[in-house]
Amino acid sequence: MIRVNCIRCLRLNSLTLALTLALTPTLALTLTLALTLTLALTLTLALTLALTLALTLTLALTLALTLTLAFILTLALTLTLALTQALNLTQALTLALTLTLALTLTLALTLTLALTLTQAFTLTQAFTLTQALNLTQALTLTQALTLTQMDEQPEALVPESDIKDEPGPEEEEGEDSVDAKPDRSQRISIFSSTQQKKAEEPDKPPQTNDNVRIVTPAFQYKMNYGKVGRCIIINNKNFNEVTGMSARNGTDIDARDLLRCFKGLGFDVNVYNNKSCEEMEALLHSVAQQDHNDSACFACIFLSHGEEGLIYGTDGAMPIKVLTTLFRGDKCRSLVGKPKLFFIQACRGCEFDDGLEADAGPANETLETDANPRHKIPVEADFLFAYSTVPGYYSWRNPGRGSWFVQALCNVLNEYGKELEVMQILTRVNYLVATQFESYSDDPQFNKKKQIPCVVSMLTKELYFKPC
Repeated sequence: MIRVNCIRCLRLNSLTLALTLALTPTLALTLTLALTLTLALTLTLALTLALTLALTLTLALTLALTLTLAFILTLALTLTLALTQALNLTQALTLALTLTLALTLTLALTLTLALTLTQAFTLTQAFTLTQALNLTQALTLTQALTLTQMDEQPEALVPESDIKDEPGPEEEEGEDSVDAKPDRSQRISIFSSTQQKKAEEPDKPPQTNDNVRIVTPAFQYKMNYGKVGRCIIINNKNFNEVTGMSARNGTDIDARDLLRCFKGLGFDVNVYNNKSCEEMEALLHSVAQQDHNDSACFACIFLSHGEEGLIYGTDGAMPIKVLTTLFRGDKCRSLVGKPKLFFIQACRGCEFDDGLEADAGPANETLETDANPRHKIPVEADFLFAYSTVPGYYSWRNPGRGSWFVQALCNVLNEYGKELEVMQILTRVNYLVATQFESYSDDPQFNKKKQIPCVVSMLTKELYFKPC
């Protein structure tokens, strides 16, 4: 009985061994096919990842080989379980195929996710590129429109004008004199030799843009009122002895020419002769209190002796600021936002050297206007001061022809007063005074001297003496 059982066991073992040996090539072929398919899928996945996710080929192959190694380890684990746990071959193969299917599904999901991310990345790039193109097109179109709207405006060249050197009917022509005290002997230059040398050197021309702004009526003072405005001329010729000031021979010629000139521009002109300091202040205070709502602007002209910051009445000197302040925006509301022009023919010192002036800082006090409550206008705005000379210097006058500054001013206003802007007019006045005049005197101290006017402008728009 025992022998029979042993024979049966030997036969069963032989059958199992034979079956195992018979199935081994099939199993090997199956594993080989599985590994080949896995490697193909791995290479496909690697190339897909490299192309879709913009990964380097080395990184993609590394990722794919990692997944392949995981699959091989899974197969090895399956065979080990089959041999160690006494599983039959069918169960082992089923387990291996199940794991292979799971890994294949994992690879498929990974590939799907990669494609999804690629599509999202591609859409994001396309959207970003579209926005960039739209922004570029918009900027290009804006620049094109801006360049199209900017027109070039050439500078107008006006021929130079000369002043007629004809003696006036009032006094005989003689030596040039100054509007200052005659006994001033101390003369100190306000410029050092180094500064004078720098002042004589020509400035480099500034760099300008080819696109010149075209001035529209919005940048001009309105002149279409009922009248141009009042012009007050204070002509002080004779002074009290206590002042030590000499008679200003030739000033009546200036007053006469200014009267004709400003009447020609449409101003209502009044000339007041030989006024004391108190009378000048009372006169201008009365004018400032008048209604100027129907006027486009206001002008005041002082013809007198002077010093730096001072103007002389017949009885002494007073600060010019006292007189001009009467027309500030908070004191003369009917002239708020309108140009207020002051022309001052008087000495501002006792120097003969040429020089320049720097503007002072703006005032802090402001006034809100009735015309436009959304904006505030500084009380010192819309003033223009045209001085016959720069601070610290003499101002010259010829007894038979009038003062250099006034005659040049009348000459330019008569020719270009209704054509050019006021700053262009005063620039031409500067040119005439600087180039066409030179003092003549028997006293070498006063002989062959020059003069340059000075303009201080707080105007906020351009001023033309014509309706706009």
